[in-house]
Formats: sequence, C-alpha cells, structure tokens
Amino acid sequence: PGRLSRDRQTDLCAVCHSNAMLNRGPAFRYRPGEPLDAHFKTLKIEHSEEDHLANQTKYMMQSRCYQNSEILTCTTCHNPHRPRSATNAGTASCRKCHESAECGEQGRLPAELKGRCVDCHMPQFDKMQVAFRTKEDAYIPPAKRWEHRIGVYPAARDEVLWTWHRAQPEAQSRDEAARLAQVLAEHWLSAAEGQRREYRFLAAINSYRQAERFDSQVRTREKLAEVIEIQTQLDDHWSLALRQLSEQRFADSTATLLEMLKLKPNHAGAHGRLGMLYAVNQQRDLATEHLQAVERY
Repeated sequence: PGRLSRDRQTDLCAVCHSNAMLNRGPAFRYRPGEPLDAHFKTLKIEHSEEDHLANQTKYMMQSRCYQNSEILTCTTCHNPHRPRSATNAGTASCRKCHESAECGEQGRLPAELKGRCVDCHMPQFDKMQVAFRTKEDAYIPPAKRWEHRIGVYPAARDEVLWTWHRAQPEAQSRDEAARLAQVLAEHWLSAAEGQRREYRFLAAINSYRQAERFDSQVRTREKLAEVIEIQTQLDDHWSLALRQLSEQRFADSTATLLEMLKLKPNHAGAHGRLGMLYAVNQQRDLATEHLQAVERY
C-alpha cells in the first residue's frame, strides 16, 4: 500500500473511514489500488451528525494541511498498526510539518499547553449519529471522535484554557476560568439556536448539552428537553411510517410522513418516501415536488 498514489492510499483508508457504504456491485470485490468510487457509492452528507461513520477522510481532505501538500495522507500522521499516542497521531505528527513558533497562540498559552496542538486544531467532539436512550435521558453519545478538518477552533482553544485555569489555585485563574465558562456557554447556546433553526435537532441536542457543562441554567435544560422531544417524535414517526409502508398501508404512511415534515421540512428521507407514494398513486405534480426536495436536501 505504501507504493500506491496518494489518492489510492486515501481510498484504502476510506473503505472504513468514510461514508462509502453502498455497493455498486458484488460485495468484497474492492482491492487496494483500485478507485473506491468504482466499487462504492459514497453518501453525500452536509452535516457531521448525519455521517454514517466518522468520515475522517472527507474532513481531512477539506483541511489546508491536505490541500497544501502533495504527499500528506492518513499515514503521514497515523501508523495504523499501533495505538494512538503522542508520537502516533499526536503532537509529534504535527511537528513533521509545523514548528511551534508558527502557532499564533503560543504567546498567551501556559507552558504546559504549548505542545498540545491536536487539542486545539483537531478537537474531540461527540459522535451524535451514534446515541443511546436510557431510563433517565435520551440521545446520549457514547463515543467521541477527533475532528479531522484540521484548522483553527477558538472554542476548542478556550476549553483547553478553561480546563487548565480551573485546576490552578490562584484567584486570577479562577476568575479567568469563570470568564471562559461564560464565553463557552454563549458559544454553544448560539450554536444550538442556529442548528435548531436549520432543523438539525441532533446537533442542537449536543450543543445544549455542551452549554450546560459551562453554565447550568434551567432555561438551557428546558430547551434541551424540548429538542429531545422533537427528535424523539421524528424517530418514532420514521419507524412508524416505514412499518406502515411495509404493511402496504399507504394512506397511513403518507399521513405519518407529512406529520414528520411539519417538524423537519428538510427531511430528505420523508420527502423520498412521499415522492414514491405519490408517483405510485399517479399524483405526478406532488411526486415531482417531493423528489426535487430530496435532491435539494
């Protein structure tokens, strides 16, 4: 594999680390060195909470580190045969290409934080498309992933500083930790409100949870409960609509899907099933309207 071109090396990692999940032909026909697109259709996902997998290859290729290099691949930073560590997909990997002095934050960072490149430039975040329901709560993500769109993330930097200042005994550090907590709470509340307006309820759930970590207010918990209830209704309606379809209860399924679109007008799956139902029922104009919505969303 090390002798493959960069694109083919990336394809090899993307077999598992992307949204390439729909077979174009018989299973197990892909071989390293062949174009992945010849064997799999890759889902085009707009937002990370909709990814099927972590989709690291997509985000890596969107980063300037990848675009400004002709040789960078996944294995530039990772040895896939060894566990992640400071010398494997950690700071040492960053320093293959970058010097610490290039970081514009070096002057304001405490000495203990100056080598933690990954925490600021590839922060961990919750993998919301994998979530559990418990007796007390819902949409709890059990796993985090590293952001592979390598870049500048002010909120990640502020959280690293917040964590450090909280652990210091000086009053000045406590004051700075309080200030950063307020900045981070406002950041995540603003993100949640924006995501909610875009009907990105899974993302909003996570953002409200993040805001609550820094400033636990009753209003934040109430908004979190509201968006959890909306996402629960969406998931319940989707399961019901698919069951109604399988039982050929087409009128019932149509009604359920229309209820879904009241909650999330940009739900491509609901539009797709409605387009099919209207087409089968010879309602061409309605079928066209919903199938065009699939392409749009």
